[in-house]
Amino acid sequence: MEPEAQPPITFGSLHEAVERILMSYWGSAVGIERATLLTDPQRRNRIWRCHLQSATGPVPETVIIKQVSPEGYDPAKVDTWDTSRFFRDWSGAQFLSEIAPAEKHGPLFYGGDIERGFIVLEDMGEHTSLVEPLLKGDAISARDALIAFAKRLGQMHASALGKEEQYRQIQRDISPAWAEADVKSPVAAQQERRKQIAEFTEICAVLGIEPGEAAAQEFGSALQRLEEPGPFRTFLHSDPCPDNVFYRAPELRLIDFEFSCFGHALRDGLYGRLPFPTCWCANTVPAEVVTQMEESYRSELLRVCAEALDDRRFAQEACIVAAFWTLGVLKWELEGALKEDGRWGIAGTRERILSRLLMFLDTAHGADQMPALCAVYAKVLAELQSRWPEAAPLPVYPAFRTDD
Repeated sequence: MEPEAQPPITFGSLHEAVERILMSYWGSAVGIERATLLTDPQRRNRIWRCHLQSATGPVPETVIIKQVSPEGYDPAKVDTWDTSRFFRDWSGAQFLSEIAPAEKHGPLFYGGDIERGFIVLEDMGEHTSLVEPLLKGDAISARDALIAFAKRLGQMHASALGKEEQYRQIQRDISPAWAEADVKSPVAAQQERRKQIAEFTEICAVLGIEPGEAAAQEFGSALQRLEEPGPFRTFLHSDPCPDNVFYRAPELRLIDFEFSCFGHALRDGLYGRLPFPTCWCANTVPAEVVTQMEESYRSELLRVCAEALDDRRFAQEACIVAAFWTLGVLKWELEGALKEDGRWGIAGTRERILSRLLMFLDTAHGADQMPALCAVYAKVLAELQSRWPEAAPLPVYPAFRTDD
């Protein structure tokens, strides 16, 4: 039996709603001449490029419509993945557009429609990203791109620091129920920390390692400081991967804010060091380039966060973030990796795990922090290396390989 043919995806149902948003934004009638679907219909988002009629004055020739796939979207079900990620994408894009339109951290936000599940954004042209210089460029172009990336993260964090209430108001305007659910209570935060400590203990037990009370206490303290970062609390992209960046040198902007939130700045700021923990294209960055990235990042952040200038404080905060992301890769990937080495994008699962452990140990030893946790993770690393003798840490990105 042949599968039933699916009806074609058309823009017609969005046409009038988009024109109303454009009219509200520019204060005059704006018509849509045509709309072109840019993405595969099966993706979780539909991206349309709309050509506008009689685009004169400040009205651009085109805009981008980003619509969440309607199959899994219900604005009333704020705890579902599709709804939550759409609301985060909306709130993040609108927030950055409102607080710093001239800075151009991301595309300008023109408006959205809750019921139909779409937002209207500035069209920045054909998408080119950090993927190209890292995978296909040379060492100089890749270094320059990464430094520009780190600078942008620092600029965004500096722009947003201290403006959380403005962000929360945008959330409330989108969905009061979602805004309320998104704020974690002290009790819920404590429960989450206890859960993560238990997960840390369970992971060690799987490998036959006794973590001990001191390591658990160090890890718990790191989680609490991550949750309460003080002067380092700001707006986060939370998934600043190479392909979530619009890059056409020298212009660099961030896109896709589906995981955005407020939290510890270095969860974004250390992405080069970590390295790129949420990305399909994760490889490592040479140490000297990581240093240049973090210098660029700190030079922007310290405009509003004096603590970023303190080398010792910055190193301590880096250890907190490194501990968080190291548990993350073990929690997400270890069970499967013990059975077989999987692969996501250009990186193997075992490569990712080994690299994250080495990164944490290097970060913590360099800062003289968390000695008990270091001892445990050193045992975890040694155990995994003995089980996976053929596995190696992640290689450097192709742009930095001199033997290719």
